[in-house]
Amino acid sequence: MSKSDIRHLQIADYLIAQIKKGTYRIGDKLPSEHELCDKFQANHHIVRTAVARLINMGWITAHQGKGAFVISRPEVFPYQLSARTGFSENLKEKAVPHRGQLLHHDRRHPTQQECRYLNLETHEFIYDLRIKRFINETPVSLSKTIICEKDIPNLENYLTNFKSLYKILSDHYRISPVRTKSIVQAILPNLEDVLMLQLPENVPLVQIRSFANHPNGHPFEYTLSKMRSDTCHYVIDF
Repeated sequence: MSKSDIRHLQIADYLIAQIKKGTYRIGDKLPSEHELCDKFQANHHIVRTAVARLINMGWITAHQGKGAFVISRPEVFPYQLSARTGFSENLKEKAVPHRGQLLHHDRRHPTQQECRYLNLETHEFIYDLRIKRFINETPVSLSKTIICEKDIPNLENYLTNFKSLYKILSDHYRISPVRTKSIVQAILPNLEDVLMLQLPENVPLVQIRSFANHPNGHPFEYTLSKMRSDTCHYVIDF
């Protein structure tokens, strides 16, 4: 990559650093495009690309004819990955307002992959739950959770006024799943992710594939979560 190819990155990094240290605060207007061109001895295309990068990363917003303004960003919370903690348990301990929203649930036969994950036969049934989670009313994650029906019969009876899956498991089934493995990967959001999580398009997601056992030891739960990388940092217990 040539020096000219990264010029906009240098400008964007400088502006982000100025925002972080408070030179530009929430609501402040950034220097105009012409002023930035003069300051960095750069052409308009490079400066526009740098400003577009800040918009796409969620640092600023632009109003036509008025300029670019610094906007607030979500607060970042520690999120613990350990054997016993779930979303609500993580945030309840920190007294952070949070909630879950059940988007969809289904009772169906498992796919071949799900059979492998949970040691099931294809004729058995699973519950498939799609959940959106919020911190301080900011949407932060989308997850798909698969659990074998025989472990949680009649789950439909407890999904009204849904708030937390693990609270349902604890209150009605006396089950506290034990996480056995999590696979973490950074991914780019698709259109649905951007819309559902109100996400700036250049902010990556943290994808977490988690496997948990029933307390008696057999495979119990498989979850695929996609979490905003700008709202959480991850603490992994060993």
